[in-house]
Amino acid sequence: FAGYAAIRIAGPERGTVMAAGAGGLVASTAVTLTLARLARDNPHRVRLLGGSVVLSGAVMLLRVLVVVAVLNRVLAWSLAPALIAGAAAMAVFAFLLIRSSPEGKKDGKADLKLKNPFELMEVLRFGLILTIIMLLAVAARHFFGEAGLIGLAAISGLADVDAITLSMAKTAQSDATAGPALAILTAVGVNTLAKTGYA
Repeated sequence: FAGYAAIRIAGPERGTVMAAGAGGLVASTAVTLTLARLARDNPHRVRLLGGSVVLSGAVMLLRVLVVVAVLNRVLAWSLAPALIAGAAAMAVFAFLLIRSSPEGKKDGKADLKLKNPFELMEVLRFGLILTIIMLLAVAARHFFGEAGLIGLAAISGLADVDAITLSMAKTAQSDATAGPALAILTAVGVNTLAKTGYA
């Protein structure tokens, strides 16, 4: 709803970018689904919306790093090069997409067609997907134990990175292997690829 309000108040360009950036701090997957829906309804704003999706992903990478740093600084240092490099690359790509967006400037289509941000079916669909993914993640850990850590991270990454990030940051306090770091990077990578498919 905050994103909906931001677009209404700040306008299509600034409002969308602001909403995507703020959304990346909370749930970049939900931001992707919302902006993908907007892109279908506003084909003249595809680059703006696409760039905003990429921006939310860049913010998500930095969010993961901050969360890990709060819980486990050693693990954060090992993750920092990959996460910072990824965030920087995505931020540059997002900037280029948004700046190159000519949509709506020549044909007078200045506004985005917005739908009710509380559409029940959208909320239920995402909730169902998240529930299924979480159940699969629990099953993977139950049947395969820590040997299934990477698989668990990949499954979790399909919907969310926060759960696996918190879990691995705590696990790494007693696990000196590269497993926790690899699990977090796997979840982040899968999540980023999954959002490309969701979009």
